[in-house]
Amino acid sequence: MILSILTEVLEGLKITVIGVTVVFVILSILAAIMAGFKPLFYKRAKPVKRVPETKEKAEKPLEAKPAEEKLVLPPGLSPEEISVLTAAVLGFLEYKRKKLEKIEVFRELPGLENILYVAGIAFKAKLRVSIGGVEKPVEIEEIPGGFIVRYRGKEYRVGLKIQ
Repeated sequence: MILSILTEVLEGLKITVIGVTVVFVILSILAAIMAGFKPLFYKRAKPVKRVPETKEKAEKPLEAKPAEEKLVLPPGLSPEEISVLTAAVLGFLEYKRKKLEKIEVFRELPGLENILYVAGIAFKAKLRVSIGGVEKPVEIEEIPGGFIVRYRGKEYRVGLKIQ
Protein backbone atom coordinates (compact mmCIF):
# COMPACT_ATOMS: atom_id res chain seq x y z
CA MET A 1 0.00 0.00 0.00
CA ILE A 2 2.69 2.49 1.02
CA LEU A 3 4.80 1.38 -1.93
CA SER A 4 1.98 2.07 -4.42
CA ILE A 5 1.36 5.54 -2.94
CA LEU A 6 5.09 6.31 -3.08
CA THR A 7 5.20 5.14 -6.70
CA GLU A 8 2.26 7.41 -7.60
CA VAL A 9 3.88 10.39 -5.82
CA LEU A 10 7.15 9.84 -7.70
CA GLU A 11 5.26 9.53 -11.00
CA GLY A 12 3.46 12.80 -10.22
CA LEU A 13 6.74 14.55 -9.40
CA LYS A 14 8.24 13.31 -12.68
CA ILE A 15 5.31 14.69 -14.66
CA THR A 16 5.52 17.99 -12.76
CA VAL A 17 9.24 18.37 -13.46
CA ILE A 18 8.73 17.58 -17.14
CA GLY A 19 5.85 20.08 -17.38
CA VAL A 20 7.76 22.88 -15.65
CA THR A 21 10.81 22.22 -17.86
CA VAL A 22 8.70 22.38 -21.03
CA VAL A 23 7.06 25.65 -19.91
CA PHE A 24 10.43 27.28 -19.12
CA VAL A 25 11.92 26.16 -22.43
CA ILE A 26 8.98 27.61 -24.36
CA LEU A 27 9.13 30.86 -22.36
CA SER A 28 12.87 31.11 -23.03
CA ILE A 29 12.27 30.72 -26.77
CA LEU A 30 9.57 33.42 -26.68
CA ALA A 31 11.87 35.75 -24.71
CA ALA A 32 14.61 35.26 -27.32
CA ILE A 33 12.16 36.05 -30.14
CA MET A 34 10.91 39.18 -28.34
CA ALA A 35 14.51 40.31 -27.74
CA GLY A 36 15.11 39.90 -31.48
CA PHE A 37 12.26 42.32 -32.27
CA LYS A 38 13.95 45.21 -30.47
CA PRO A 39 16.77 45.71 -33.00
CA LEU A 40 14.28 45.41 -35.87
CA PHE A 41 11.88 48.11 -34.71
CA TYR A 42 13.94 50.53 -32.66
CA LYS A 43 16.91 52.42 -34.01
CA ARG A 44 19.56 53.41 -31.50
CA ALA A 45 20.83 56.99 -31.63
CA LYS A 46 24.48 57.28 -32.47
CA PRO A 47 26.54 58.65 -29.59
CA VAL A 48 27.88 62.16 -30.06
CA LYS A 49 31.66 62.32 -30.07
CA ARG A 50 32.90 65.22 -28.00
CA VAL A 51 36.10 66.89 -29.02
CA PRO A 52 38.26 67.66 -26.00
CA GLU A 53 38.84 71.35 -25.65
CA THR A 54 42.48 72.39 -25.75
CA LYS A 55 43.94 75.06 -23.51
CA GLU A 56 44.62 77.36 -26.47
CA LYS A 57 41.01 77.24 -27.65
CA ALA A 58 39.69 77.93 -24.16
CA GLU A 59 41.84 81.07 -23.79
CA LYS A 60 40.92 82.61 -27.16
CA PRO A 61 37.58 84.41 -27.30
CA LEU A 62 35.16 83.11 -29.88
CA GLU A 63 35.23 85.14 -33.04
CA ALA A 64 31.84 86.03 -34.39
CA LYS A 65 31.67 85.35 -38.10
CA PRO A 66 28.72 86.53 -40.13
CA ALA A 67 26.62 83.56 -41.18
CA GLU A 68 26.76 82.98 -44.88
CA GLU A 69 23.61 81.37 -46.13
CA LYS A 70 23.52 80.09 -49.62
CA LEU A 71 20.31 78.61 -50.93
CA VAL A 72 20.88 76.11 -53.70
CA LEU A 73 17.72 75.19 -55.57
CA PRO A 74 17.45 72.01 -57.58
CA PRO A 75 17.40 72.80 -61.29
CA GLY A 76 13.96 73.51 -62.67
CA LEU A 77 12.20 74.00 -59.32
CA SER A 78 10.87 77.29 -58.08
CA PRO A 79 10.85 78.26 -54.40
CA GLU A 80 7.04 77.89 -54.45
CA GLU A 81 7.28 74.30 -55.69
CA ILE A 82 9.88 73.45 -53.07
CA SER A 83 7.72 74.89 -50.29
CA VAL A 84 4.65 72.99 -51.55
CA LEU A 85 6.61 69.72 -51.78
CA THR A 86 8.08 70.18 -48.31
CA ALA A 87 4.72 71.06 -46.76
CA ALA A 88 3.09 68.12 -48.56
CA VAL A 89 5.61 65.60 -47.22
CA LEU A 90 5.37 66.97 -43.67
CA GLY A 91 1.57 67.02 -43.83
CA PHE A 92 1.52 63.49 -45.19
CA LEU A 93 3.77 62.21 -42.39
CA GLU A 94 1.44 63.80 -39.83
CA TYR A 95 -1.59 62.28 -41.60
CA LYS A 96 0.04 58.83 -41.58
CA ARG A 97 0.99 59.12 -37.90
CA LYS A 98 -2.57 60.05 -36.92
CA LYS A 99 -4.03 57.16 -38.93
CA LEU A 100 -1.64 54.65 -37.36
CA GLU A 101 -2.23 55.97 -33.83
CA LYS A 102 -5.83 54.78 -34.10
CA ILE A 103 -4.60 51.17 -34.35
CA GLU A 104 -3.58 49.66 -31.01
CA VAL A 105 -0.69 47.59 -32.36
CA PHE A 106 1.04 50.68 -33.76
CA ARG A 107 0.58 52.55 -30.47
CA GLU A 108 2.25 49.71 -28.57
CA LEU A 109 5.06 49.13 -31.10
CA PRO A 110 5.89 52.52 -32.66
CA GLY A 111 8.58 51.13 -34.97
CA LEU A 112 6.18 48.66 -36.56
CA GLU A 113 5.23 51.04 -39.38
CA ASN A 114 8.73 50.54 -40.80
CA ILE A 115 7.76 47.07 -42.08
CA LEU A 116 4.51 48.06 -43.78
CA TYR A 117 6.23 47.86 -47.19
CA VAL A 118 6.97 44.20 -46.59
CA ALA A 119 3.27 43.61 -46.04
CA GLY A 120 2.46 45.51 -49.26
CA ILE A 121 0.72 48.38 -47.46
CA ALA A 122 1.22 51.82 -49.00
CA PHE A 123 -0.32 55.11 -47.96
CA LYS A 124 -1.81 57.65 -50.36
CA ALA A 125 -3.50 60.94 -49.54
CA LYS A 126 -5.06 63.96 -51.14
CA LEU A 127 -4.12 66.99 -49.09
CA ARG A 128 -4.63 70.73 -49.22
CA VAL A 129 -1.39 72.49 -48.40
CA SER A 130 -1.61 76.09 -47.26
CA ILE A 131 1.28 78.25 -48.47
CA GLY A 132 1.01 81.97 -47.76
CA GLY A 133 -2.67 81.61 -46.92
CA VAL A 134 -3.50 79.99 -50.26
CA GLU A 135 -4.57 76.35 -50.24
CA LYS A 136 -3.01 74.20 -52.91
CA PRO A 137 -4.30 70.68 -53.60
CA VAL A 138 -1.68 67.93 -53.81
CA GLU A 139 -1.73 64.16 -54.05
CA ILE A 140 1.00 62.28 -52.27
CA GLU A 141 1.93 58.62 -52.27
CA GLU A 142 4.57 56.86 -50.21
CA ILE A 143 7.05 54.69 -52.07
CA PRO A 144 10.16 52.89 -50.80
CA GLY A 145 12.80 55.52 -50.24
CA GLY A 146 10.57 58.57 -50.61
CA PHE A 147 7.33 59.99 -51.89
CA ILE A 148 5.59 60.81 -55.15
CA VAL A 149 3.90 64.22 -55.02
CA ARG A 150 1.50 65.30 -57.76
CA TYR A 151 1.04 69.06 -57.94
CA ARG A 152 -0.36 71.14 -60.83
CA GLY A 153 -0.32 68.19 -63.21
CA LYS A 154 3.35 67.41 -62.58
CA GLU A 155 4.78 64.46 -60.72
CA TYR A 156 7.71 64.97 -58.36
CA ARG A 157 9.78 62.30 -56.62
CA VAL A 158 10.77 63.51 -53.19
CA GLY A 159 13.32 61.75 -50.99
CA LEU A 160 13.57 62.29 -47.26
CA LYS A 161 17.00 61.87 -45.73
CA ILE A 162 17.47 62.56 -42.03
CA GLN A 163 21.04 63.21 -40.91
